[in-house]
Amino acid sequence: MDKNNLRKEAAGFLKQHKMWADELDFEHESSLFAKDMEDGLNVGEKSTLKMIPGYIDPSANVETNKAVIAVDAGGTNFRRALVTFTNKGPIISKFKKYPMPGVDKEVEVDEFFEIIARYLNSIADKSENIGFCFSYPAEIMPDREGKIISLTKEVKVKNATGVEIGKELKNKLSGGSSKSVAVLNDATATLLSGKAMAEDKNYDDFIGLILGTGMNTCYVEKNINVKKSEILSGTEGYTLINLESGGYGNIKRGTADIKLDEKTINPGEQLMEKMLSGAYMGQLVLETIKLAASEGMLSEDLSDEICDLEKLSSVDSADLLDDPEGRRNLIGKAIRRHGTKEDGWLIEAIVDGLYERSAKYLAVNINGILVKTGKGTAPEKPVCLVIDGSAFYGSKKFMEKFDRYLDFMKESFGRHVERIKVEDASLMGSAIAGLLR
Repeated sequence: MDKNNLRKEAAGFLKQHKMWADELDFEHESSLFAKDMEDGLNVGEKSTLKMIPGYIDPSANVETNKAVIAVDAGGTNFRRALVTFTNKGPIISKFKKYPMPGVDKEVEVDEFFEIIARYLNSIADKSENIGFCFSYPAEIMPDREGKIISLTKEVKVKNATGVEIGKELKNKLSGGSSKSVAVLNDATATLLSGKAMAEDKNYDDFIGLILGTGMNTCYVEKNINVKKSEILSGTEGYTLINLESGGYGNIKRGTADIKLDEKTINPGEQLMEKMLSGAYMGQLVLETIKLAASEGMLSEDLSDEICDLEKLSSVDSADLLDDPEGRRNLIGKAIRRHGTKEDGWLIEAIVDGLYERSAKYLAVNINGILVKTGKGTAPEKPVCLVIDGSAFYGSKKFMEKFDRYLDFMKESFGRHVERIKVEDASLMGSAIAGLLR
């Protein structure tokens, strides 16, 4: 069978299992997303989006020439540094990266914060201000304290729900009682970093998007629209809203999505994240290829080897997308040992189709925000989309797919978006939050 026919066979397989991107109506899916956003801002409405107010006014000023301890507690790594904003730009010092506690083994919440305090103690005396980017669902309070809602991305911490992040950190940190801790989410931090770095640009608005170990989005909302917050809804101005969009659930899941979900520590939750993010994409690709093997679509020896695999990293799956004939990933090596060129073509088409769907849902997330806000309608004033995360930048082909959807949004709906990257976005954003006046 030639390559074109195998691509058609792969498309038919993905359609059969409800995982084919072309089956998704982009405008309809965007409207559903916008409606879920609206419901999440109101009192008493059911929504799969948490729509957490950040209590950060995006127009607030940042103190300059003052050091702040910036923390980025991410899905895989914990990073910290001292940051000082000057007229010549930010100065970063004392940068260090550590493993995120709770990734390799489950820990108690006390131990979780004890480990974090150890990471910070060597620079704790350098500033009274801490900006803490916590990349998991947390309720942000008006004083910018953060109360843990849940741990996601397969991070395991016992008894964490309801714990106040700033309070626990200060209890464990040397000299912590005098510290001022501002807690924010990674998508919120990413948005802030873009706004700070693009002050001289004529943007209509800003969106922060994370696609790393997990995925999330943040945007700017009018206070009066945040009906579930009495403090905000009665005031003028704007606040940042953390959607927790990895938990979006009004999506069309297929056979392999459901199989993957059943094997996670939080089945039924973070459904969009499990279609997109670095914590899950490799496993989703593996589940899908195993499904094809079980249906006799691959040669017997290759099917046996693939079905014996327990894990595929998202680095491997991204490499399989970008360089299907390369020699660096597990599936490619298996194909060379036991497969045929037809096996390779079929797997290439299946992987391409899965990433196409991921890019489409990621773009639905962005377009849904624009449907909700009405921003980005003028070409001379686009919305600035700040993206951070290794899963996004780890694949050239995935970025190209996503950018084609941004072009589609412009051509089909007149919504103009400019994508930018800020180095160390989460760290920069947490520093900004720690210095807001």
